[in-house]
Amino acid sequence: MDEPGALAALLDNVQEKVVVVDDHATIAYANAAMERILGYDPEAVVGTDAFDYVHPDDLEEVAAAFARVVEDESNAESTKTFRFRTRDDSWVWLESRISEFDDDEFEGYVVSSRDVTDRVRAEERRDETNTRLTELAGTTGEVLWMFSADWSELLFLNHAFEDV
Repeated sequence: MDEPGALAALLDNVQEKVVVVDDHATIAYANAAMERILGYDPEAVVGTDAFDYVHPDDLEEVAAAFARVVEDESNAESTKTFRFRTRDDSWVWLESRISEFDDDEFEGYVVSSRDVTDRVRAEERRDETNTRLTELAGTTGEVLWMFSADWSELLFLNHAFEDV
């Protein structure tokens, strides 16, 4: 599979978005998942700054992680979860892994990303529910407790038990 066309076909059929950037984060290559996940024509993003698509609230952390990989000469890599702007100006959460790619023909950084929006939203809902339950348990005068299914371990007990 040495043929460049076969490699491009393979990359276009992976589910993850794969881009190659230079040390200034300029996109040199994007696979077809760029369009499936984010709505952008892969050829249209070539030559653009990858940081232009990162949510402003996440930009500093993402740029710092990228800089650490670029500055490290020991084949460093980094994984970050952040918001990325789509073609319709909405945001998706991506989990991206960046690593250096260095061979005789090409030097740059490979960024492989997967859409984790559903996971992030589920985690946010879980955290909201936990906060509400903690507030409820802390303000009620009723004793609330939770045991493991076999009753062998106390998992939770609120402060109301002290008054009882």
